[in-house]
Amino acid sequence: MISARRALHAPSVLVIATAVVVSVVAASPAAGDNVDPATVSTTPAPDGVWVDWNDVDTNGYYRLTRTVDDSTTSQVVYGSHFADTGLQPGQEATYSVAAYSGGGAPSSAPVTGRRPLEGWSAPPGAASAAVIGQTRIAANPITPAATPRLRWDELSEVGEYYGLGVAFGRIPGPGTYDLSDSPASGEIRLASDAGCDAYPPPRPALHGTVQVYDVVYGASGTPLELGADFVWTCDGGAERRASVRINSPEPFARVRAQAAPRFKVEEGKSAQATWRVTNSGSKAAQVTLADISKGQLDASDCTGAPLDPGASCTLLATIPGTGAEIDYYDVAAEVDGQPGVGGMGEFSVVAPLSPPAVHLDARLPHAAEIAWEGGAPGVGNFVAYRVEQRMPDNTWAQIGETTGYRWTARNLTAGQTTGFRVSVRNDLDEVSEPSAAVEVTTPSEGLLWLDPYDLRGTSNLTDPGSVLVLNMAQGNFVRGMDVAHDRRHIVVTTSNNATSRSQVLIADLTDGVPHLVYDIPAGQRDFTSPRISPDGRRVAFTDGTSPALVDVATGMRTDLNMYTGETVGWSPDGARMLLLNRPLQSPPSATDLRWINANNVYLTTALAGTAGASGADVSRTGAVAFTVPTATGGQVSLVPSQGGAPATVWSPDGCSVSEPRFDPTGNRLVVLVGGRGCGLGQGRFVLGLPASGPVTDVQPFIAQSTGPVAWVAPASSAPAVKVSMPTFTATTAPAAVTASDPDDPVGSLTRRCRLDAGAWTNCPASWAGLKAGPHTVEAQAIDPTGLSSAVASSSWTVDATAPTAGLTAPPSTTTSVALRWSGTDSGSGVAGYDLRVRYASPYGGFGSYVYPAGWQGLRTTSLTVSLSQGYTYCYSVRARDKVGNVGSWSTERCTTTVLDDRALTASSGFVRGTSASYAYGTFTLARSTARTLTRTSVQARRIGIVVTTCATCGSLEITHAGVKLGRISLVTSTTMAKQIRWLPLQATTRRGTLTITTLSSRVTYVDGIVVQH
Repeated sequence: MISARRALHAPSVLVIATAVVVSVVAASPAAGDNVDPATVSTTPAPDGVWVDWNDVDTNGYYRLTRTVDDSTTSQVVYGSHFADTGLQPGQEATYSVAAYSGGGAPSSAPVTGRRPLEGWSAPPGAASAAVIGQTRIAANPITPAATPRLRWDELSEVGEYYGLGVAFGRIPGPGTYDLSDSPASGEIRLASDAGCDAYPPPRPALHGTVQVYDVVYGASGTPLELGADFVWTCDGGAERRASVRINSPEPFARVRAQAAPRFKVEEGKSAQATWRVTNSGSKAAQVTLADISKGQLDASDCTGAPLDPGASCTLLATIPGTGAEIDYYDVAAEVDGQPGVGGMGEFSVVAPLSPPAVHLDARLPHAAEIAWEGGAPGVGNFVAYRVEQRMPDNTWAQIGETTGYRWTARNLTAGQTTGFRVSVRNDLDEVSEPSAAVEVTTPSEGLLWLDPYDLRGTSNLTDPGSVLVLNMAQGNFVRGMDVAHDRRHIVVTTSNNATSRSQVLIADLTDGVPHLVYDIPAGQRDFTSPRISPDGRRVAFTDGTSPALVDVATGMRTDLNMYTGETVGWSPDGARMLLLNRPLQSPPSATDLRWINANNVYLTTALAGTAGASGADVSRTGAVAFTVPTATGGQVSLVPSQGGAPATVWSPDGCSVSEPRFDPTGNRLVVLVGGRGCGLGQGRFVLGLPASGPVTDVQPFIAQSTGPVAWVAPASSAPAVKVSMPTFTATTAPAAVTASDPDDPVGSLTRRCRLDAGAWTNCPASWAGLKAGPHTVEAQAIDPTGLSSAVASSSWTVDATAPTAGLTAPPSTTTSVALRWSGTDSGSGVAGYDLRVRYASPYGGFGSYVYPAGWQGLRTTSLTVSLSQGYTYCYSVRARDKVGNVGSWSTERCTTTVLDDRALTASSGFVRGTSASYAYGTFTLARSTARTLTRTSVQARRIGIVVTTCATCGSLEITHAGVKLGRISLVTSTTMAKQIRWLPLQATTRRGTLTITTLSSRVTYVDGIVVQH
């Protein structure tokens, strides 16, 4: 026989919950040489031989000698048995043992054991399971009901303290046996965690029976196959049961209860919890009754018909909403033929589904932020807060859900009155009643500031919080920001210490999502003081100590590192930027503010009187405001938009002032005011700027006092546009379109035009290729927010017809001639004339036309010109009209001057004389025949002789280049000076000597010659 101790600790015992316990325990002799030999026995088993001996050594160690097929081996074992599973079917072995610690302890008599030829295998339909527990279970709110253990290998071995298993002695075979924890002959020993322990002692006696259906032991002394149902009590107390199946085909009921999940009960109400009872065994079971420790239990689904294998039923528990916030209840049910089932359930008592308390946190013209506290999801799990907004038709619409405790609505407009309310939604798709509505009226303006991990804003001193305008990615520090003139976009510069990158971002105020424009590895550099250009296309920012520009559309960067300083503003037209601090130049300037060219061309204009400036800004009109620290605090000064010396407009005693920013109109300025001795307090104050003189209107705006700020204010005024066209133009006409806006710089305005009711396009510098006739242009200005001006128009006529002009034929003359002309134009009218000339000397031909500068663009219709003797001058004129059309040159008109008689060589017989009555005041006289006047190299086609005629005058014969041209008579009834006698026009131009010969002794007066070509 073996003791319980040995059975539990023998190394050959499999690790399962049952252990072999022999009902008779032998006393162990003392160790040493006087140890008696052990008595050994063997028991055949399907898988080997079970070797057992009486325990004769208290130390528990023995040397086991085993002989198989003439082969003998020895080993030391602990305990009083040995499982020999190394034998083949039918193989025999001889065993003897001797106490190991006795030194010379005698060996036992050898004993032979044989493994049967027939082995063992699990029968068809075999299963392994164990269900252990009380038959009747009283629901107890403190101690949960027993929970059945459904797997054999979960049962604990029997020890000093019991778990939830059983251990039993060796079972002889199928049949019914009595159970006892102190068995007599023929009884089976039973020990169990659900047994009969008691504290303090004495321990109650255990009595019961076991019905064994099948049993096969292995060489290890534990069952290979067992089907048995145990029933026992402790001194007649509560009945316990254990249904044990080890590779057994015997059917059994295996009923278990699955507790309802933890649930919630609304305070003051009740809730139902469903327990699932399932028979996963192979035998029907009957649930007889059920109980609950709190509330009510409906067991009718389970206590009716038997629960077939594989079937389920439900226990419906109704739990009241009272008790602790987290509470427990017990459910128990009795099952015929097996232990009872049940367990402990958990629930919580919760507040009813209810909305939170909502309040307004802050507002801006485009956004409002609401926050809330409280609210309860009821019996469901919280999913989200549902936010609704009141629509213009007074209906409510859901605008979003959040798991947080605040909401920013970004779809608002300035001056809008609306409402918000919040509900709680749980995972049961239940939604609470909405909260009381929070009424919000958005302001007309607000201020944004850096936080520094995000961008926030507010509009007045009464709001308790601020609006989240832009939430930056984790690790990003906001270094600067500016609001675009469209009032919708903001530009921010950031740096990230973790990634060592600096970025320029642009975000839409309506969604608060930033978009990357430009970034670089920053190192130790920061992007600060961004300023967006009036047209919104470029962002100026300070990179370290120098300004830079980045194109918003392309991300292309332009460095302006020929300067140093901080960008603080743009000129209204976007052509220049204002820098604070000095550029790189030598010697350094004494000013701290200067305009620089924004097109990467080194050009600066210093603003005198700005030394010591700590901050500055530029208005929409180009006025500059700057702050300067003083010994008593600080001052605000202004440089007018038209330029000039700065004027100090505000100097609060004892108050520091900094960070000036113009509002969009340029009529107000917000500044940061501080200082311990400042009677105004701390925060942002708005200064109303008068047309002249000091500031008298000072109003507190917001209490925020860290970081730069920027105005956010919707446009309040539409732009104006003017288009002015002349009455007439040529086929190319300039586009004379000007625009203005009371709250936007001119560089931010878009001008669009359409010609003759055509499509709208951006206004060009001019229109070309216009057809002659009337035209109308319409123009409109649009500010960055989309506000449009009224359409302006102007009509005009395209004059494509050139003017005409003509000259009056001038006379032949001596030293000068008065030219006269006229012109006409059917359209815009004649604006001026151009005059040209070509001339020939008496000795040569005509040259090219000459266009004296003083004769071009003449506004008169006459001109007196000086002439040279003997020359022929041919003039032509053309007209220009008022739109620039130029007419053709007129037919030329020619005049020839007289070549004086002194230019002729006189033969003997001629007399030279002077008199004012003659050309040039001279004449040549002859009174005899055959006297000659000659001039060599004369080139002419027609020649005239200037003479004086009288009643007694003679006649002359003229030859040229050897050709006789003819004779002329000088006889007239009266005396006439400066008379031209023309000789016939010759067929060709000749060049040679001209000879004038007297034909009689009568008097002849020659005054000069006229040469025509």
